[in-house]
Amino acid sequence: MGTMYEFSKLRNKYRIVFERVLEDCNFYYGYENEISFKDLYDREFKITLDGKKMKIIKDFDNYSSIENIEFPDKYNNYIRSVETIIEKIDNKNKVEVIQRFYDRTNRNNEEYFVVNLFYNIRFNNNISNFECHLLGDDVITEVNHEDISYLYSKINGSRKIEKIFDLYRGENSPLIRLELKDIINGNLNEKCFNYRENVMLKEVDNVSKVKVYEKI
Repeated sequence: MGTMYEFSKLRNKYRIVFERVLEDCNFYYGYENEISFKDLYDREFKITLDGKKMKIIKDFDNYSSIENIEFPDKYNNYIRSVETIIEKIDNKNKVEVIQRFYDRTNRNNEEYFVVNLFYNIRFNNNISNFECHLLGDDVITEVNHEDISYLYSKINGSRKIEKIFDLYRGENSPLIRLELKDIINGNLNEKCFNYRENVMLKEVDNVSKVKVYEKI
């Protein structure tokens, strides 16, 4: 009862975080400090709580991930999430590390949104680094010092960083449903979707640095 109560409190208070974590998932069972959910494909994963810290563990066929989330306490006002994903593709490991920092913004002092995001992927000796920072209305995107801001300049909403990240990785997520329609209708440059793949293929020295800046 205690774990479920604390989990419900966190879920109600930090809605945006849990929308991502529990997207298309259903509660399965709760036991002591552990809660189990099933995803859209009926795969079970576990969530554990330890005070203001939460761990999400997924271990599926050819895919595993651990995400550690630290919620605000008397020392920090922001939420920090570190997610490590290992996926086996053609007997090779693709390793992704995503760091997300959530905080309130000048426009919305109630909700916590992603304000900084750092992303690293290693696969087939290729390395790609992605950074995304909330700085205001303007979005400046750079890939290896090459300005590609035009690809994401039309992205709107409070969750811009998450949208840009999903578009960059080629994720067909509910969050970018309208943006995908805009691509189909010609209102968004089609290159903005799965640009990560283009970067990984183009890199001669196997290193890519992507920066997305957005003002508060």
